[in-house]
Amino acid sequence: MTKCPRLLIMFTLWGLGSVAQPATAWGVATDSRTVAELLDDNTVTSPILIAAPQNLNPGLHEPPPALPIIPEADPSANPSDDLSEPAALEAITPQVHVPFIEWESLEIDVSDSLSNFGQGNRILTPIFRGQLANGDAISLSPGFNQFEMPTIESVTHIPLTVAWEGDINDVSLAIEGGLDIYNRLPLDTHFDAQVSVPLGNAATLSMAVEQGPYLFNAQTLENGISTWRYGPNIFWQIDPKTTLFSLVRLGHFNDGNFEQQSFSRLERTFWGEAAIAANLFNWSFQQDLETTSGYFSPPDFLVASLEVSWKKEIIEDVSCRVAANLGQQRLNGSWATGYGHQALCAFDFIPGLPFDFGYNYSNVGNGQTFLSDESAYNNFEWVGGITIQF
Repeated sequence: MTKCPRLLIMFTLWGLGSVAQPATAWGVATDSRTVAELLDDNTVTSPILIAAPQNLNPGLHEPPPALPIIPEADPSANPSDDLSEPAALEAITPQVHVPFIEWESLEIDVSDSLSNFGQGNRILTPIFRGQLANGDAISLSPGFNQFEMPTIESVTHIPLTVAWEGDINDVSLAIEGGLDIYNRLPLDTHFDAQVSVPLGNAATLSMAVEQGPYLFNAQTLENGISTWRYGPNIFWQIDPKTTLFSLVRLGHFNDGNFEQQSFSRLERTFWGEAAIAANLFNWSFQQDLETTSGYFSPPDFLVASLEVSWKKEIIEDVSCRVAANLGQQRLNGSWATGYGHQALCAFDFIPGLPFDFGYNYSNVGNGQTFLSDESAYNNFEWVGGITIQF
C-alpha cells in the first residue's frame, strides 16, 4: 500500500479495530415446504356437501374428481432419484444468486500536515468498500494528494488503487495495486501484499512487501524516488489488557540507498479507558542522501518514548481519545527531547453517517535541524474522516 510515511513514529494507532465482514456465498434458495406439501399443491380436491344440488337431483350428479395416480415404488430404482434428494428439490425450486459485488460503504479520509519549514502534504483518500459473492472483501480508492515545498513547484498526485482481502483456511491474504498519476510527472505504479497467519490463540505473524513511489515530499516525487520494502509484523495479545506489536522493515531505494527500521510498542490498558504505552523506533540508512534525493535518510536515528492516552464516550454518540507522549530522540549521536500530543473525536449522532475529526502535533525530527533551539522542527496535522453506509 502506498502510504505517506509518518516520521513521528510513536505509532499511536487511531481507532484500531478489527472489522469482521459477514460471509456471503453463492447458493440456491430452497423451498421450506416438504415434498408431500409440494405435491399437494397439484392435487385438485373439492369439499363434500350434503346439501349440494347433485345430492338432491341425481341428474345433476357429478362424478368425484379423479385422484392423482401415484406410481408404485420400484425396488430397483436408484435412491438418488427420490424427490427428497437435494438435486430434485433444486430442480423444482427457483434459484437465487447474490450479486458478484455488493458495495457496502464509502469512507473518506483527509489529512493536512504543515511543518514550520514550509513542507505541506494534503492527502484525500476516498475508499469504496464492498464484498464479493464468496465473502472476500474488495475496495476501490481514487485518491487526490498534493505535496508542497517552498522552493519546488507543487506536485499533484492521483493514486488509483484496487485492493482485495480474503482467507484461505487460517491464512489471511491482502493484495492491492494500482496507478499513480501526476500533474507534471510520468505515470507510475504501486503494489502491496501481506500474508498473516495465527500463532496459537493470542498472536498473529504477518509478512508484508510493498513497492511504489516514495511519497515523502514534493522533492522525492520530482526526483522519481521509489522503494521496495519488505519485512515481518507480529501482534501478541499477552493478556486481555496487554498487547505487543513489533515490525521490521528492510528497504531498497532506486537511488542505490538501503534502509533498516524497527518499531515496537507495548501497551497496557487500565479501567477500560486509560492506557500507557512504551514505544521504541530505530531507523538507519546506508547513505545520507537528503541533499540530493530529498528524503530523510540518517545513518542513525532513534526515538524512545512513553505515551499516556485516555478514551471515553463524552456524551451520547460522541467519544474522544486524547494522548500525549514524551521521550528522547537521537540523530547521529546527538540527543534531544521528543514529544507530541494528539486528539481525535468520533461522532455518531447522524444515523448511518459516522465521522471523526482530530489533530496530531510532534517535534520529532525528519531531517530538519530539530536540535537547534532557534529552529526546532515541529509538524502539525489535521485529520478527519467520514463513512457513508450504502
